[in-house]
Amino acid sequence: MCYVLRRNMDDQLAINIARTTIRDAYNTGDFKLFRSVIDDGFIDFSDTTPCGFGPEGIECFQRVLQEKWDKFKVKYTVIIIEIRVMGDSALEYGWEVFELTPKSGGATEKRKERYADLWQRRPDGWRLAFHMTNLDVPMRLAREA
Repeated sequence: MCYVLRRNMDDQLAINIARTTIRDAYNTGDFKLFRSVIDDGFIDFSDTTPCGFGPEGIECFQRVLQEKWDKFKVKYTVIIIEIRVMGDSALEYGWEVFELTPKSGGATEKRKERYADLWQRRPDGWRLAFHMTNLDVPMRLAREA
């Protein structure tokens, strides 16, 4: 039992470190850094963008990010709710907050998204295999619906 807990804690730490790499990649406009934690079979279901699968999906994801970096100074913040390790897979979910400041001047746009990521353990570490986001909406109690 202790080994399982310890391994899960080590795995959660490794995924947190990979998430920090993603944060740094977003904030510096460095796709090569981002790519260092993306699985070769990456699937992208990001809100407001086309779905992407495998190498072509990675290229599309890179183009979308590059367009964002060309137009905006990006500040990315992540709020992790949970990282649930299940063997060689892990589910991470929470919120991503993007503050986009136009390089040409103007007001900063803030976008908060819910995200769910699937991580896969590979021989060289944890890799982001599936990424899904959608725009966050205010919570409502069931009785308010």
